[in-house]
Amino acid sequence: MAHLATPKPKAKSFRDEIAAALEREIVSGLHTPGSRLVERDLTIRFGVSSIPVREALQDLEGRGLVSRRVNCGYSVIDLSLEELHSICQLRRILEPEVVRWTALRLSDEGASLLREQHDRFASAAASNNLPDFFHEDLQFHRLIWELSGNRYAARALQAAVGSLFACGMNQARERGVIRFETEIRKHDKLLRQILRRDGEAAAATLLAIADHFQNSLPRP
Repeated sequence: MAHLATPKPKAKSFRDEIAAALEREIVSGLHTPGSRLVERDLTIRFGVSSIPVREALQDLEGRGLVSRRVNCGYSVIDLSLEELHSICQLRRILEPEVVRWTALRLSDEGASLLREQHDRFASAAASNNLPDFFHEDLQFHRLIWELSGNRYAARALQAAVGSLFACGMNQARERGVIRFETEIRKHDKLLRQILRRDGEAAAATLLAIADHFQNSLPRP
């Protein structure tokens, strides 16, 4: 199958920088599920007008990290256990297929990007840095989705799995079920399979990762 062009990184705007900063804080647990993100406070913090702040919050909403309620503004997404398990079920169906596509369509440039991102993830895990671990893990999965060549599937996973990182990771953190060495081994295996373009093996490994995460959550 022909390799697809690797997405080119864009220059970051205020909007992008604000969204990136808030995403890292949400995924790392600094902003817990249900906590409010007050637009006025954010404009003061980042020293910008309300426009890039509002746009950044809209981007985070599209990534499944925040939700907006009329007359209440934005809050970090807060899902019930039933909702988290429903998202896990969706992930089990969709993400292995997307990983398979990425393995089959991977370009040399895409392979280099995956190696670099995996190195950042492994470094965070090796140093027991939990906030960076969650952030770099999400970036690794997000890059896999983007390299699949199917932007619709990538968007769906962005919204769904983003919510897992905002809420489900908090559950895993509280239960103490994150094992850094185990996570490094699983993601090493996934990376090797993608790099050798073994879509079936990569899909099976991703499914095992997704199952392990779901099993780490309390039952509804």
